[in-house]
Amino acid sequence: MRGHAAAPAKRPRSPKIDAFAGFLRAAVADWEDPTTIHAPVFTKEFEIAFIATSYALGRRGEELAAPLAEPSAEALALVRALGHSERPTRARVLAAALAPIAKTLEQRRLW
Repeated sequence: MRGHAAAPAKRPRSPKIDAFAGFLRAAVADWEDPTTIHAPVFTKEFEIAFIATSYALGRRGEELAAPLAEPSAEALALVRALGHSERPTRARVLAAALAPIAKTLEQRRLW
C-alpha cells in the first residue's frame, strides 16, 4: 500500500500580514455600508489615495468620497478637481494624487 506524500510545511505568516488581511476583510465586508468607515481612522493622505484609486477604478463624483465618514477639506478638493470639465486637467490632478502611491509601492518592493 502506498502512503500519501506529506503536505509541504506552511511558512508562518507575519503578524503584520495577518493584521493587514484582517483590515482588508473588514473593509470589504463594510463596503456597502459607508457609515461603518470612521474618519479618525484615516489620515488625509489615506483619503487622497483612496479617492484617487477609486477614480482610477471608475468611481465618479460624490461617489468618490461616500465611504469616508468625514472627508478632509483636501479630499473634497480632490473630488472637485477630478470633476473638472477638461480632461488634461483631470489627468494632471489624478497623476499628482497617484504619484505618492506609486513611489511608496516602489520603495517597499512588495515582492
